[in-house]
This record gives sequence, C-alpha cells and structure tokens, in this order.
Amino acid sequence: MRKQILMCVETNKRANTDYVYITCVIDHFYESTREITRKPIYLETKTKYRDRKKLSEINQYKREYHGGETEVIYFIDMDECATKPEDKKLLEDIKAFCCENGYDLVLFNKDVEDVFWGQQVADKEKIQKAGQFRSKRKIADIQIDVLSTTPNSRHQSNILSILDKYWTRKAI
Repeated sequence: MRKQILMCVETNKRANTDYVYITCVIDHFYESTREITRKPIYLETKTKYRDRKKLSEINQYKREYHGGETEVIYFIDMDECATKPEDKKLLEDIKAFCCENGYDLVLFNKDVEDVFWGQQVADKEKIQKAGQFRSKRKIADIQIDVLSTTPNSRHQSNILSILDKYWTRKAI
C-alpha cells in the first residue's frame, strides 16, 4: 500500500540541514521502496509546530495525495529541556500536540547535530557540517543503539524506532 510521509523539521528550506541527516538515516538503514513518498515540511523553528500556515501546508499535502495514507512525523531537538523550564514546557506541548493529532515524534537530545556528530555545532557551521556528513557517509559510523533509544541522555534519538513503523530495515 502506498504511503506519503510528511516530515516536519526545524530547519528552513534554504538550509535544509535536519532533512539531510534524516535522509541519510533512511537511505543507510532502510530498503528502498517506491511505495513511500516523503516530503519535508520546513517549520523553520520548533515554536511553529502548530503554526496555522504550517498546518495548512500539511493539510494541503494530505488533500492532494491520492495514492494512499498520509503520516506525519515531527523531528524535534530537545535542546535544554533538562535545565530550562521554557524548553521543557515547549517540548511537553509538542508531545501533547503530536499525541492529539496522531503524529509521530522523533526527538534528538540535545539536537540533531549533537546526535550525529557527538557534539553541538555552531549555527554558522550547520549547513557545511550537514553536507560533510552526507558526502563523507558519516552515517556508517553511527551506532544503531544511539538512534533507537528513548533519548534520555545526550547524543541519543528515537529516530529508528519511529521510522521502523514505515520502512523495512536493511540487513546491515
């Protein structure tokens, strides 16, 4: 059965950094299939997770897709939720929103670069580092358990646990 997956990412279309890491994960760990169409939704910032314009874009893609079901996955950095009450509150609000709408939620502790590089990356270096990650195939260096756990500690994500619902893993 055909499926469309809308991937809501914190980056913007020009930078496209988060989506680079996500596509690296999909291409490396999962079997290629024509049954799944994926599209990024660029939130620009996680505070726009329920922005009217972004929700309208999601709904438009849902209406226009006639090939099967549409699923929505939010990809969100946890940032300083352990130490900053405002980050913790925002994350809880996003979790509740995803739950209410039946959307999946992928979390990166502290952020996507921290998971894939093992450290945070300065804003001015994010585009370069994402390109380098893809071109040097750094995804092959990442331990599977780092990407398939509840992200309670730094450098962890649940991305594989969520994507396993939609794609078939390669025998690696």
